[in-house]
Amino acid sequence: MPILQLVCLGTFGATLDGQAPVILRSDKVQGLLVYLALEPRPHRREALAGLFWPEHTDDAALTNLRTSLYRLRQPLEQAAPGIGDALFTINRQTVALNPGCFETDVQRFEDLISACRTHAHTALAKCDVCLAHLAQAATLYQADLLVGFSVSGAPAFEEWLVVRREELRQKMQVALHDLAIAHESHAGPEAQVYARRLLAMDPWREDAHRLLMRILAGSGQISSALAQYQVCCQVLAAELGIEPAAETTALYEQIRQGDMRLAPSAPPISAIANPHDWGEMPAVDVFHGRSAEMMLLQGWLLQEQCRLVSILGIGGMGKTTLAAATVKAVAPAYDVLSWRSLLNAPPLDEILRDWLQILSQHTLSQLPESLDERLRLLLDYLRQQRCLLVLDNVESILQPSQTNQPRAGEVRAGYEGYALLFERLAVSDHRSCLLLTSREQPYALTRIGREMRTMQHLLLSGLDLQAGSAILHGSGLPVSSQDAALLVKSYSGNPLALQIVANTIADFFGGDVTAFQHEEGFLFDGIRAVLDQQFERLSELEREILIWLAIEREAMSVQALRANFVQPVINSALFNALNALQARTLLEKVGNGLTLQNVVIEYLTERLVSTVCAEIAGAATQDQPTTAPAPAPHAAAWLHRFALSK
Repeated sequence: MPILQLVCLGTFGATLDGQAPVILRSDKVQGLLVYLALEPRPHRREALAGLFWPEHTDDAALTNLRTSLYRLRQPLEQAAPGIGDALFTINRQTVALNPGCFETDVQRFEDLISACRTHAHTALAKCDVCLAHLAQAATLYQADLLVGFSVSGAPAFEEWLVVRREELRQKMQVALHDLAIAHESHAGPEAQVYARRLLAMDPWREDAHRLLMRILAGSGQISSALAQYQVCCQVLAAELGIEPAAETTALYEQIRQGDMRLAPSAPPISAIANPHDWGEMPAVDVFHGRSAEMMLLQGWLLQEQCRLVSILGIGGMGKTTLAAATVKAVAPAYDVLSWRSLLNAPPLDEILRDWLQILSQHTLSQLPESLDERLRLLLDYLRQQRCLLVLDNVESILQPSQTNQPRAGEVRAGYEGYALLFERLAVSDHRSCLLLTSREQPYALTRIGREMRTMQHLLLSGLDLQAGSAILHGSGLPVSSQDAALLVKSYSGNPLALQIVANTIADFFGGDVTAFQHEEGFLFDGIRAVLDQQFERLSELEREILIWLAIEREAMSVQALRANFVQPVINSALFNALNALQARTLLEKVGNGLTLQNVVIEYLTERLVSTVCAEIAGAATQDQPTTAPAPAPHAAAWLHRFALSK
């Protein structure tokens, strides 16, 4: 039986044994085949249908999937009868391609890269086998994954393609970097070829400009090396508005003055032992939406080389998932990567000990005693190597609001070292980046200000309609475009809430969205628990502000908000509380007013009803049984305004 061979690096092509071409006339059929080949595992039919036909009902999407599978098998069977049964495993639940019956240039490319990384050699430049593997990989990679290819009406597939394309692109850049350095030591002409290919892929990569300058100078092309410095200056000024690093300028002066004792290149990335420590990073099997946010993060991490990036948002917004997908895509561009979760609030000493051992390749027998010395040593490593350090769930080490300490984002007692860590890594000069995810912005970063180009913050809002619909469809929920739009709006595009609501409708309402929507105030334990955690961290004034905004259910000016308070609130306290709520990612600005996400409004409405009932019950127990209960002042005011709003 012939082997199906797919070309995906560049323009798509399919052949049998590399000879008989297979013509697939539909973009979705091509996309389906590529997805099955590059994600070689059984896929649920509902998930595939939701991936490619998110705007259709469940039945219609599954029908389209069956049609596309038929259109995929038909040309294969015409070229080689019986190949369909050998190539596919299809049953009522799943669809998969069988290993051994197909080959892709992507898999071959990744196998060659992996073989080099795992091979036991002392130096890449001395290993002919690995040099040959990397050269083969570079030859295979003639263009980016499915360049110019797209599938209309399938945003989730498009987002998967963007992520996969960037992963492969980064692996190619690492391979070119390693090849250029290895051949530089041989003084061979290939070094210049690989360095120029690397710069063609990433013109803003300053270390690649330095590499090419060294290669040119080392081969006697002094004028070309000096000219390359000018090219570097022009590219950085035009695209990023910055000047070359001091290291680049020093190399230029060294070449210009004729000092050929050039500093050696950094070791090849593939030669670094065990460079990536994934820690508690979650697997990201399905990723909906966030393509714009992901591209923005990649720009900050790769092109702009930010030293500190934070992803902020309320619970359930998908901060960790977005961070994991981004880190996976950019990982090949970093020499060292380490992911740590602060969910259980580990002490800073534990985190620093892990990081310093990883960065030193476990050669440190004794760590410095003081925190200041440990941070100084950490920065030394971050200057020598390009590292990506990730701290997830940073809110776990931040303290709740207190009456005498209204600022949001202050670290808890005993965790003050984290504030110093954030500040040092944000303002010090180094080649690396600290990526944070948090429901609150640490005050140490708020204090630094917003003017630093190398420190960026991404405030995560809800998913758009397409991505929200993809979550609903991916959960196997048959939902019309109109119902999907209502659900996405009702739950503010919160990915966690949408996953829970989809499962609930499927399990307890028989997939009947209309019946579910007749149930008012339907909030679920999963998202309620997340918001409970965030609400409990608030001061009394911050809670009151949120409840008034929830009652109004539309944007309010600060003046209108102040008028609602039962007791007068001084300006400084009010604005401190508003700033704290904004730092906790709970407020949204609409024009000149303030409002809340729908999912937060529904949550607060539940709490309001529970509070009023509790206060009425408390008042009733203090009065005689025949006396009508009198709500407490806050509850009475809330109840009155709530009744008017309904």
